[in-house]
Amino acid sequence: MSDWVLVSVSSARSGKQCVCPLDDVGDVDAQFVQDERSRCAGTEAIDPDRVVGPAFPTKGGGRLDRQCRNTGGKDRVAVVLVFCFLVAISSNSWSQTGEWPVLRGPFLGQKTPGASPEIFAPGVISTEAPEGASWFTPDGRSFYFARARTDLVGILVTEQTDGVWSEPRLAAFSAGEHDWDFSLAPDGKTVFVASGRPQVGNEQACRGHRIWVSPRDGERWSQPRLLPPPVNTGQHDSYPSVTADGTLYFFSDRGGGRSSRDIYRARRGADGGYPQVENLGAPVNGPHHEVDPFIASDESFLIFCSDREGGYGKADFYVSFRIPDDSWTEPINLGAAVNTAADEYIPSVTKDGRFFFFTSNVTGDRQIYWMDAGFIHELSWPQEQNGRGAAPRIHTSPRMSRNGATHK
Repeated sequence: MSDWVLVSVSSARSGKQCVCPLDDVGDVDAQFVQDERSRCAGTEAIDPDRVVGPAFPTKGGGRLDRQCRNTGGKDRVAVVLVFCFLVAISSNSWSQTGEWPVLRGPFLGQKTPGASPEIFAPGVISTEAPEGASWFTPDGRSFYFARARTDLVGILVTEQTDGVWSEPRLAAFSAGEHDWDFSLAPDGKTVFVASGRPQVGNEQACRGHRIWVSPRDGERWSQPRLLPPPVNTGQHDSYPSVTADGTLYFFSDRGGGRSSRDIYRARRGADGGYPQVENLGAPVNGPHHEVDPFIASDESFLIFCSDREGGYGKADFYVSFRIPDDSWTEPINLGAAVNTAADEYIPSVTKDGRFFFFTSNVTGDRQIYWMDAGFIHELSWPQEQNGRGAAPRIHTSPRMSRNGATHK
C-alpha cells in the first residue's frame, strides 16, 4: 500500500468512528506526518499546527486508523480530526490511575467552551462512571457533582484552596449511593437534595426520591431534613431547583397531574416552609413526561426535559418564559446544538449566567457537558406585551444535528 494516508480519530461526543481498516495502533506525534510523507513519496507539506491538536499524541488512549491507497500518481496526505474528546480521556486520567492531577484556575483549570457542548474536565470529573447533577458555588471555588457505580459514590465536592483544586470527597450532606439529583440555592447557602436515603428510624431506602434540605451554617452544612407534605408525597419527588426568593420547583409522579410525571411549584411561606404545591399546568406540562426543571434565580425562565413529540431524541431540553401574569410561554426546543438522539437531562446554569451545564448519555456513558449559555440569552420575551398573543423571539440559524439532518 502506498501514496495516500488517512488519519482519523473517534469522536466521544457523536459516537462516530472511522471505518478505515486498522493498520497500526501506537503513539502518534507530529513526526508521524513526516514519516508518512516519506512513505508516500511526493506528498504536499502539512502545517503542523493543523495536526497537533486533541488527537495528538495518542499515548495510552488514542486509536489510529491508517490506510494507504494508490491515487493515480497524485500523492497527498489528508488528516481528519473528528471533534475529538476520546484521546483526552487517556490512561493518564485520574479515573484510571487514581492520581489526582494538580488543577489550578477557574473551572478546575478547564478551557472555557464556546457554542458547542464539550465534556467537562474529561477523565477528571467526567469519567467512565455515570455522572449526574453538577453545580458551582456562586464564588466559583467549590464544585459539587453526583457520581454512581464507583468506590466513591454520591454527591462529591472539590474545592479550590490556595489556587489548587482538591481531590473530590463525599459532600457532608450526601448519603452516598442514595443521592443523585440536587441543586444549590442562588446564594449558595442552601442545598436541596433528591434522595432515596432511609428516614430516621427506618433502615429501608425510600421508594423513589424525596426532597431534603440542608442549610449552610458558616463553613458547615447542617444535617439534611426531609421536607414535609405537600412537597413530599411518598411517591417520586425529585430534581429540586430554587429561585432567589426560595420558590421551589421540582417534578413528581404524584397523582392528579397531566401525565405520570409533571413539574410542580411551591412558594415559600412566612415561616420558611412550603404550605402549598401547584402543578404548573399547560403549556409546560402535557401528556408526556416533563422532568428535571431548572428555574432561573429571578424566575424569568424555566429549562426542563421532555419526551414530547417533535424532539430530537429520547428526552430533549425545552425552555419556557414566565409572563408577567404568571403564565408561561409555549416551550421551545433548544435545538440540535444541545439535543441529540440520546437523553439530555439535569440542566443548570452558573450563577453568573455564563455557562450551561447538563448531563448526556450520547456516548453511552452519562457524562457532564458544558457550553456557553449565550444561546439562552438570545431567547427573549417582549416584556412590554402582557398578553399571550405574542411568541418569544428566538434567533437561530440552521444547524446540523448529530445524525446529519438539517434543522431550523
